[in-house]
Amino acid sequence: MRIGMIGALTLAMTCAGCSPFSVAKQAGKELIGAQGKVLPIHSAGRSTYASFNSITLGQVTSDIGRLCPARMTGELATAIRKQMAELKSRFPGGSPAATVDFAVTYYDSGGLISKHATVVTRAKLTDEANKAVSDLLVVSTSEAMRTGDRELADAIGKAFAGHLKDMVPKRAATGPKRE
Repeated sequence: MRIGMIGALTLAMTCAGCSPFSVAKQAGKELIGAQGKVLPIHSAGRSTYASFNSITLGQVTSDIGRLCPARMTGELATAIRKQMAELKSRFPGGSPAATVDFAVTYYDSGGLISKHATVVTRAKLTDEANKAVSDLLVVSTSEAMRTGDRELADAIGKAFAGHLKDMVPKRAATGPKRE
């Protein structure tokens, strides 16, 4: 689907008088899509993260009111849950547990005027005693014209999951020994 869209975009931009370099540059942005990254404000060490048997998603909210559509917070919750479900080898479940709450602090869907689609979220990880463990900015940006809320949310989910993977190695399998 991306290749077909890139072909259509190439044809449209060429017909509109854009140079081949501009067309190639935009095609590259379309292939890359949304990218996410984690910027720690305050982050606990690896041993603290590794001490948790589970991390669950708490609330996904917006600190900017109607400037962030409700569909974006819904897409974020879905994307983060999906990525966290793939971390069972690192967080098998049970206690001690942590909760992570996300709040959208900036949202720009991009478009023709603003080429950059951007979502900035603040992720606050707390332990069972509601003590702050980590405070992170998780940012998603894209210069692709086709980027929507789902792609931006997926990039945030993947970036956050990547951060957790960096902080906690896979745990050794604990099961019955085979002789």
